[in-house]
Amino acid sequence: SAFLDAPGGGVKVVARSGAGGAEGFWDIPDPWISIVNAASLREMERVDDGAPAAAERFRPNLVVDLGAPWAEGDLVGARFEIGGATLEGVEPIVRCGATSVAPSGDANAGERDRNYLRLLSDSFDRTECGIYAKVVLGGRIGVGDAVKTLV
Repeated sequence: SAFLDAPGGGVKVVARSGAGGAEGFWDIPDPWISIVNAASLREMERVDDGAPAAAERFRPNLVVDLGAPWAEGDLVGARFEIGGATLEGVEPIVRCGATSVAPSGDANAGERDRNYLRLLSDSFDRTECGIYAKVVLGGRIGVGDAVKTLV
């Protein structure tokens, strides 16, 4: 808390230094965005007796609905558009224990109340949920914009 309190009540930016200078502060060294498929979340809810799989647990930058669970994996290695932005799928996101912690606003906020790693492994034989993508061409993305794979 003391470290983040900037003098005069200003905002302090936390960054790390990389080969190209200051970089963002992510779980990974590259400034990719994370994308989670709403259909995958619904599938987890279905096998978990309807317990909500809140997208916030997976900390995505974007939530898309591809209609079929795990279809986000098909975007790895592909270029696709969402709204006015062009993205390229880089790799699946291997999940960690942070997904087990209830998000703020939840009755159990801050507590480990679900085990999504076990659910993913036992029910789907996977540890991934969502993908990382890099921005090829920046543009505006809006609620309801479709995901269009480019040829």
